Amino acid sequence: PDFLIRLRDRASTGPADLLTLVLEVTGEPRKEKQAKVAAAEHLWVESVNNWGGAGRWAFLEVTDPWDAGQLLRKKLVQRAEAPA
Repeated sequence: PDFLIRLRDRASTGPADLLTLVLEVTGEPRKEKQAKVAAAEHLWVESVNNWGGAGRWAFLEVTDPWDAGQLLRKKLVQRAEAPA
């Protein structure tokens, strides 16, 4: 990943319960990048969350840095509205 971001989201219960967001910044589309993103989001993050020993994790891919703030807000809203 390009960045690991620790942040407080709506599900946070305190300073020890922060969300770790794996942020991947993608330039031009490449086939191998798609596989990396899919594995990180659907295999690695889900596995870590199911294990539960490393806190809560999420994944976000940003393809245009100008959209990063909007995409981050959208991701956090989706997580807040998702069933537990």
